[in-house]
Amino acid sequence: MKFTYKSYSVFVKKLGYFDSVIEMNEVAIREFADQANSSGDFSKFLACKSKKHKIRVDFPKIPEDFNSIIAKNYIAQVSQCFEEFLVDFQKEYEIIKKVPWLNLEKNPKLKIAFKSVDSSYIIDNDLNYKICDYYRNIRNSALHNKDEKRLNKLDLEHNKVSSMKIRKNEYSKLNAPNKFKSINFDDFILYSRAAKEMAFKLCELSKPNIDEVVNLINEKNFSCYENNSNRKHNALITELKSKYGIQKETAEIIIKLANF
Repeated sequence: MKFTYKSYSVFVKKLGYFDSVIEMNEVAIREFADQANSSGDFSKFLACKSKKHKIRVDFPKIPEDFNSIIAKNYIAQVSQCFEEFLVDFQKEYEIIKKVPWLNLEKNPKLKIAFKSVDSSYIIDNDLNYKICDYYRNIRNSALHNKDEKRLNKLDLEHNKVSSMKIRKNEYSKLNAPNKFKSINFDDFILYSRAAKEMAFKLCELSKPNIDEVVNLINEKNFSCYENNSNRKHNALITELKSKYGIQKETAEIIIKLANF
């Protein structure tokens, strides 16, 4: 049975929206950089744009780490969306399964999620997990701590993830992952894709049985259709398909078993 948690649908929609905003932002940044480089005089060009848009800014040239700083902000945005998904997914999982997550406070929340839903799944062999964990640490370093020891540790993580990516021959068209000082737009794309894969994998490993799906349906929400069985039936089908990604054939079986 195909099943995706409501939190997954919300996450994919939200991340898709922010991805589009970031991509538009990247187009604007690249256009600005192209115009600046072809202007012949960056200071005059910037002064002109500053005056036009009424934003006071003064830089002699485009900073060398300009693109990397911007890309790290993209990474932070994906990380925020993904963390919100994990919080929502935990709540939803515990309601459906009636089982609390494991208390593994010293572990990253993503690892706790997998340990809680399926302890047999070998998370460290999953490239997408390694990618997500790497960018989680990139985000933390960018926001909190950039000491040399931490950056050296990140370099080691980068080498491991890069080697694993090459062995598995995935995401080959992306120029990523990169080291902390060289994070770019492709890193954002890679993280976004890996996060969605991880979210889907959690749904796949923790999908409920038929009885648990039946318990998700609140028949009171469909009381307005009591005098029209066909409309009620179609509304229940739509609910299961749109909210949980259940295919129509399976939804028909669930409704029959539930005797709605």
